[in-house]
Amino acid sequence: MDIRAGAALVIGSLARNAETVIVDAYQIFRGYQNFVNDLRNFGIDIKTGEMK
Repeated sequence: MDIRAGAALVIGSLARNAETVIVDAYQIFRGYQNFVNDLRNFGIDIKTGEMK
């Protein structure tokens, strides 16, 4: 999985009207600074961290 594919996965999941869990998203965070904050600025409800 590369950086752009990971970002596309996130953007594609936004089209769903349901919760989406993406595992091993380190590629996305490695390649895009402030990715989560950018999505939040668009009004996206996004959470990060380990699921327990």
